[in-house]
Parts: sequence; structure tokens; C-alpha cells
Amino acid sequence: MPGHSGIAGNETADELAKRGAARAREHRLPRGVLGRLLAARTGHGDFQVYHERFHHRDSPTTCSCGKPKSPVHFFFCPPARKRWKDRWKGPKASPSAMIDWILSTAAGAEEFGRFVQETSFFKDICPNRAQTCAA
Repeated sequence: MPGHSGIAGNETADELAKRGAARAREHRLPRGVLGRLLAARTGHGDFQVYHERFHHRDSPTTCSCGKPKSPVHFFFCPPARKRWKDRWKGPKASPSAMIDWILSTAAGAEEFGRFVQETSFFKDICPNRAQTCAA
């Protein structure tokens, strides 16, 4: 905008506003993947504790591997690990540090998206209630 040019600080303010208006990297994920990421971040989703808390008696609470569904189960699930073969691109650290990176950074969110799509985790390995009921 011509009225802003040449005024100290306005160019910086304009650049920061442009960056703020840019789409967050997480928002570039497919809608279903973003929903799963947000569910894992908040603990509100297709998880055993969540279903028990709200008395969802008809909801499956375990994964096909037999373990309880949890926000971080994707990381530990044996069939998913076999398909993924530990290709996480984040910092090589403890499982809790890796999970924190996956769930709290934009790069981790993108890696989560690749994992979900390439392993078909929520489709084949650990389907959600709606997919289970529809089958």
C-alpha cells in the first residue's frame, strides 16, 4: 500500500502481517489427517479412555493389534511399525521426545501425515468407529 511505504516500521509490520495470514503448514494436511492430528494433540477422539469416559459402550476401544486405542498408539502399534519401518524423520530421541516432536511441530505434523497415508493406519490397522460400523 503506497501510504505505508517509507514509514519506519511499516514494512516490517506488513511483512509480519503477510506471514501471519499465510496458511499454517498443518492446514495443508488432508482434512482427515488434520482431524486425527488434532485428536491426538487434545486426547479427544477415538481412544479407549475417551469412549469409557463418555460411556460409548458400542465403540471399539482396541486396535486390531489388541492394544488399547490411545492418542499415541500410532507410534507403538506393532503392525504400523512394521509397515513404517521407523522412517520417522524427526530428531532421533526417546519415544516421548519423538511423540512430542510429531504432535507439537509443523514438521512433525507433516511427518504424521505421511505416516497415516503410507501405513493406512486409521483405515486398515486401527479403524475408527464410523469405519468399523460402516463395514
